[in-house]
Amino acid sequence: MSKDVTLSGVGRTFSTRQGDVVAIDGVDLHVDAGEFVALIGPSGCGKSTVLRCVAGLDTHHTGSVRVGEREVVRPSTETGMVFQEHRLLPWLTVEQNILFGFEGSAAERAGRAEELLALMHLEAFAKAYPPALSGGMAQRASIARALAPRPDVLLLDEPFGALDAFTRIEMQDALREVWRAHGTTAILVTHDIDEAVVLANRVVVMAPRPGRIKHVQDVPLDFPRNRGSDEFAHYRTELLAQFDLVH
Repeated sequence: MSKDVTLSGVGRTFSTRQGDVVAIDGVDLHVDAGEFVALIGPSGCGKSTVLRCVAGLDTHHTGSVRVGEREVVRPSTETGMVFQEHRLLPWLTVEQNILFGFEGSAAERAGRAEELLALMHLEAFAKAYPPALSGGMAQRASIARALAPRPDVLLLDEPFGALDAFTRIEMQDALREVWRAHGTTAILVTHDIDEAVVLANRVVVMAPRPGRIKHVQDVPLDFPRNRGSDEFAHYRTELLAQFDLVH
C-alpha cells in the first residue's frame, strides 16, 4: 500500500551562534500515492530538511506535513528512511540487520527476510556481516531494512552518493525495480540530474537561501529509461537550464 504526501507552507529555521538560518520557507508540495519524486538542487537548499520533516525526524517546522490523512508529528513505520551511509549494525548479519525493528512472529520474520533477501539479490549473503559487503550490497541491505515494515512512503537521502559510477547505475536499476514491484510512494534527494531523470515521475528543483521550490519538471518517459536517448537528453537539458548550466 502507498499513501500520498502533502507539505503545506512548510518552513524550518535553525538557530546558530551567528544568528537564525532559514533552511526552507513556504514549501508546498503534493506527492501522489505510488509516485516517485526526486528533489534536486545545490547543497544547502534544504532538500534533506524536507525529507526529515516528512519522516518525522524534524518536527520543529512551521506549516503542515501529512502522510495520507495523518499529520506527521513523530517518526512512524508508515515511512522508511534510507541514508547516504548504510548505517548497518556491524555485529548483526545482513538478515538480522534487515529485520532490525521488524516485529512479528518467528514465521513472519523468516518469511519477510526471505522475501527481501531475494528482492535485493542478497540470498547468498544472508549470514554475512556488513564489513564483508561491497558498498552496493550494503545499500541493498539498507533499502531492504527500510522496506521490512512495509512502509507507505520510502524516503531516500542521497543513498548512492558514496558509490562508484558503475555501482550507482546498478543500484538505480535495482531501486526502480523495487519501487515498481512494491508500488510504494518514493521521495529521493539527489545531486545527480541523470539519476533524477532515470528514476522519477517528477523532478522538483529547489533553490537556496531560503530553500524553496523553484521548478517542477514532469518526466513522462516509460520505464526502463534509455540514458542515451534524445528524449532523456531533452529532460536532462531542461533541468540543467534551471541551474544556468546550458550554454
